Amino acid sequence: MKQNIRRIITTSLVLALVATPGLAFANEDGDGTTTNESGSTTTTTTEEHTSTSADRKDVAEKRAEALKALRERLAEQKAERQEKFDSKREALQERLEGAKKKACEKHQTTINRIITKMNKGHETSFDRITRISEAIQKFYTEKELSIANYDDLVAAINAAKGVAQTNTEEQVAVPELDCDSDHPRADVTDFRQKRLDSVDSVKAYRDAVKALGQAVRTVVKNTEGES
Repeated sequence: MKQNIRRIITTSLVLALVATPGLAFANEDGDGTTTNESGSTTTTTTEEHTSTSADRKDVAEKRAEALKALRERLAEQKAERQEKFDSKREALQERLEGAKKKACEKHQTTINRIITKMNKGHETSFDRITRISEAIQKFYTEKELSIANYDDLVAAINAAKGVAQTNTEEQVAVPELDCDSDHPRADVTDFRQKRLDSVDSVKAYRDAVKALGQAVRTVVKNTEGES
């Protein structure tokens, strides 16, 4: 009987600890500099690489549209699992006593170590994507490339980055497992939900950066072919 109880508690606690998918790729705030024909240097930013107020307004509108579309897509993904999490959370709103608590305490250190590792790995993935994004946008500016939908691609990156950063911070902010808390198993379920939300949003951020990278790669190949 005690073995069954330990197995049930351990299984429910470890459900959250599925390895986070690898996320490679990068920040929408990278700066670049270009030199005009007169020899003067002009500083260009990601959000504002055009000089007129009309263009700046257009960039802001594109970012708002991209952000709205991204949030709607992520909300759909979250809604698909929300009901399942809610039902689990209600069933797990309890303090652990006796054999259940001992089973929890036995695995508490290991589970918290895994959670910490997951959080660190997720932050590292986010930062890596940001660095790659900055590098791509700097390259685009320095090489004076031209992509028709560049503003749209950058707006999508900026929107995705903001959502990914928020969800990553919410995941990291979830407290570690504490077997003495009022509902430790529900807390683990909360972590799992936050982690899945952040995984979805960081994937969207990565895909947005990949789209820009592919567009830049295509225009470079075409330019090399012409020359």
